[in-house]
Parts: sequence; structure tokens; C-alpha cells
Amino acid sequence: MKARADITLFCSRLLFEEEGAECKNPVYIDHGVDFEQFDAAGRQPAATEPDDLRAIPHPRVGFVGGIDNHTFDPSLFVQVANRMPNTHFVLVGACSLPTDWCLLPNVHLLGRRPYSEVPAYMAACDALIMPWAQNEWIKACNPVKLKEYLAVGRPVVTTDFPELRLYDEHVRIGRTPAEFEALIRSALADPSGAAARRDRVRNETWSAKSDALTEALARLGITPLQAAERGGEL
Repeated sequence: MKARADITLFCSRLLFEEEGAECKNPVYIDHGVDFEQFDAAGRQPAATEPDDLRAIPHPRVGFVGGIDNHTFDPSLFVQVANRMPNTHFVLVGACSLPTDWCLLPNVHLLGRRPYSEVPAYMAACDALIMPWAQNEWIKACNPVKLKEYLAVGRPVVTTDFPELRLYDEHVRIGRTPAEFEALIRSALADPSGAAARRDRVRNETWSAKSDALTEALARLGITPLQAAERGGEL
């Protein structure tokens, strides 16, 4: 498919560098972010705080996303949460792990929430985490939530993966439970840098990504049909 396609889009820089030579016209365009929504929530967390978080004390550390074995590292997470009994961990998202995978009293598994509510959940936390497993899937990942976390402005603690080289100065990277714990404590003690985190993704909107794709297609002489050419349909 890559050899025959007129253009191949990569959202992972690692895959772009490793496989781009196999394509006629490789283009790297990574994910965007709904910047305005996440930025606004981060600036007014008290005004948007979800009702089901009000009884959960601070400090709160949040994770938003799928909780699955091929991406999430349950062992790392449980060890970290167990080492921090006075910190409350809020997890929002579908979970495919066994129901008893984490029974710690300071871990709150809230399940799935509508995407429109995600910015408020992120903003209601004091730090945000990505405790990813270390495997080939994560090695080539470029999670949308990274830009969302940064747009909210909260400190970010994550395990390592190649795409982070573009964000090194804006995230804290831990490789062991002890490192992860220490970095969360550091983030909670010093949450400064919100403006820099927001500025890093301010121009990474979905509209900007759409424009980049349109430009890449235009270089091949491919332009979008106008409404009239489509029979007036949008």
C-alpha cells in the first residue's frame, strides 16, 4: 500500500523516519488539539469542575484515556499510587483490565465520560499522567491526550516514548515507580510553566493540521472540490 499510494501520512515521527523511504510522498502530520476548549477549562477549573470530583480531595493526579494492557502499565500505576496514599488518582476512561486490578482507596475509577467533559476533568486535577507500558505499540505512539494535557496547562508526568523528544522541556519523564513517584511529587510541589506548556501546542489545532494536509495534497496537484463541483453539497 505504501509503495503504491500517491501520498502516505504518518502521525508518528518514528514511523515516518523508519518507513518514509518506502513511500513515494511521505508526509508527517501529527495529531491536533481542540486548544480553545482545553485552554479555557484550564484557566477556570473551579467553574467547570465536574460534580463527581467535588468530594475527592486534592492533590489530584489524573489520567484520561483507555485503560488497556497494550497501552497502560497497571503494575507501574498501582505501585506509584500505593506509594502516595495521600494523593488521589482520578482515572477517566473505559477499562478492559480485570475488575479487581486496583482496589486502593486513593484511586478513583470513574469510567467513560463524554468528550465534551474531558477538558473539565483534566483541569480539575493538579497533575496529569501517562503511565504507558513499554512495548512496540507505545514506541510508535503519539497520543492525542499529550497535547490536551499541555493545553490545559497542568504538569505532565509520563513514561518515555520517542515522540516526547519534541516536548522534552514540557514534560517530566519517569522510567521506574520510584522515579514516577518523585516526579509527581515534584509536579505537585511546583506546577509552574503552565503558560509555556499552553504555548507549545497553541498552534497545533486540528484546523492547522487540516491546512497542512491540504498543502501536502496541493503539492501533488490535488485540490478539494468546491461545493458547486459537489453538486452544492457540503
